[in-house]
Amino acid sequence: MSEKTVKIVLNKCFGGFGLSPKAEKLFWELLAYPVTYISPYNDDGPVTMHENSSEGVKDEFFSSLSSICGLHGASHRDNKALVEVVERLGEEANGRSAALVVVEIPNDVKYAIYDYDGIENAEQPRRILA
Repeated sequence: MSEKTVKIVLNKCFGGFGLSPKAEKLFWELLAYPVTYISPYNDDGPVTMHENSSEGVKDEFFSSLSSICGLHGASHRDNKALVEVVERLGEEANGRSAALVVVEIPNDVKYAIYDYDGIENAEQPRRILA
């Protein structure tokens, strides 16, 4: 990657952006986040946390995960830990309905992530004035 580009993570299949439990664990390890948890995305039942975790930590953890992983837009798709997780794990980083890829885009342009049924593209926002 050159200094003129930035790496971002996109989903390239129908379904939607999401990380596997293995990818979530690695993501938080890379950030040195001190929480042990069971993924909210597992198929085994409801969200649970390690018995030593407080409710406040649980709420902070899942809202941070949602925000940082870009589930609500493009704001954190260039997060270095997120990019490293997808590059390191490859297909094992994919959540249940995801096919995550790392792409390079120019770092001097504003971008937005647009999706059609979960398939995402990074595009320069269109200017709509009225």
